[in-house]
Amino acid sequence: MPPLASMIALCCFALPSSAADNGSQFSVWADVELGKLTLAQVAERLGPAELIESGDAGGYEARICYRTPSGVVHFLSGEMGGSSHQLLGFAVSGDNAALRCGELPAIYRPVSLDLGGLRLGLTKGEFAHVAGTNVRWDANVGRAAIESKRPMTPSDLADFPKAVREDIAVGKVQNYFDVAVSITATFSGEQLSEFSVWKIETF
Repeated sequence: MPPLASMIALCCFALPSSAADNGSQFSVWADVELGKLTLAQVAERLGPAELIESGDAGGYEARICYRTPSGVVHFLSGEMGGSSHQLLGFAVSGDNAALRCGELPAIYRPVSLDLGGLRLGLTKGEFAHVAGTNVRWDANVGRAAIESKRPMTPSDLADFPKAVREDIAVGKVQNYFDVAVSITATFSGEQLSEFSVWKIETF
């Protein structure tokens, strides 16, 4: 379970009826799922990669990246990922010699950089269709947000202090996490050239 600071980012809407409602189709790549691993654990699984940090406070970002035959996949964390750098986001971009990225093990190299239908080269119309929700446009950048609830599991509840568990049990406090999936897509001309997906859970 993410640290309490990370949980403060999860939200409250009607329970989703499908993956298209909660954005879960965008939260897994090559069996790596957002919110389940740290960046160090990703590197243990996919191979050595340099941790790159930038910004501070609310603008802080940490990432590791890997080259593939189809482009570069980035694994992202931020302020809410805590000192352990919990995995909170993915990004996919074209290759750039200046990027300090690792090399994926051969077993992962055939894996497509398609993320729930998101992939480089989409048109704006195709991106809007895949996002499945309203897209806000700012010139060549499109942004989409998907919000849902995730019910607490017994394991989640066990991680709370006793007083909080008691408040949840009697209904004083919500018994779910708020989940926000945000997608940012950058276009070069009419084609998608880079995109990122972040998933934040709050309590």
